[in-house]
Amino acid sequence: MSTTQERRTEQLERFERADEIPMLVLALVMVPVLLAPFLYDLTAEAERILLAANRLIWAAFAAELLARVYLAPRRLAYLSQYWFDVVIVVLPILRPLRLIRAMRLIMVRRGVEGSLLFALIAVAASAIVVTFAEQDAGGAIDGFDVAAWWAITTITTVGYGDTYPVTAVGRSVAAALMLVGIGLFGVLTASVAAYFVESAQEEPGTVESSLDEVLGELRRLHDRLDAAGIAEGGAATRDA
Repeated sequence: MSTTQERRTEQLERFERADEIPMLVLALVMVPVLLAPFLYDLTAEAERILLAANRLIWAAFAAELLARVYLAPRRLAYLSQYWFDVVIVVLPILRPLRLIRAMRLIMVRRGVEGSLLFALIAVAASAIVVTFAEQDAGGAIDGFDVAAWWAITTITTVGYGDTYPVTAVGRSVAAALMLVGIGLFGVLTASVAAYFVESAQEEPGTVESSLDEVLGELRRLHDRLDAAGIAEGGAATRDA
């Protein structure tokens, strides 16, 4: 890497460290800005203020992306690597997914706590996106309350089938949320197993019995989730 590229890389890293918190704050502020029209009966003046705030936040996201691309030593490669940020700026309806970037800040909280926090962020962001995508599509999801219920049942892989997205954007978000739910279940399973293993190491005589008990319980839970959630979710998808 040349001296110029090294300098640009260093500048980019400094910029990303400096703007991470402000961009996260803007993403959090965007949540009430987007939801307020669905939750409250606003005056015309209040709606104009929220619209202006929404446009300012979008402009900040776009400016931040342009600044990062400008500082990147290999710009096309950088755009390819951070295509998710590009899509969020180009498609305004996906802007709430900017909250997913909070994952960078919670990676230090590994294990169950970090996974649950990330799942909560994913549920909130997905519910907001699906609310906007489905509001005029004629499907069962016609408001944020229904979208939030759908997001919770989807990420937990329960999938009652009473609500499901009908638009391309909604179904894409649903697919991503399902993967997050599967990953969350895997992390929780691994954490529970690790806890019993660590406990058993302190009392060697209980290793086999403890593992057999937890694995048996996890198998029963997995079978119930398959029967009650995945099968119904698949049926709902075929019906859609």
